[in-house]
Amino acid sequence: MSEHTDSSGWTPSERRLLGQISAHSQWARLNADARTSRTAPARAALFQKFVDAVDPERELDSDERARRARHAFNAHMARLALRAVRARRLAAALESESADAQARLSELTDPEDEL
Repeated sequence: MSEHTDSSGWTPSERRLLGQISAHSQWARLNADARTSRTAPARAALFQKFVDAVDPERELDSDERARRARHAFNAHMARLALRAVRARRLAAALESESADAQARLSELTDPEDEL
């Protein structure tokens, strides 16, 4: 399947790569304070999702709501970490199985066949 260019002459894959190049170039030029301030709105929006989840009706006082939201956020991050551990474990097991299978195939290959 070939990609079609748009009026700029770039394919979707090329536009995506150009965007990545631009983003990485911008981040490379920014100091830590600028990077932090640039991502602040996204972090605030993410935290707001947890605030909304723990107290959608706004019945709790703000301190209790924030405390619960922090715990909900921490639970979310712990779940992500657990998923990452499981994914790495699975990847390692599959890599090991693949290496074992390659070794067994090598044992079955007749050296005369390779000539």
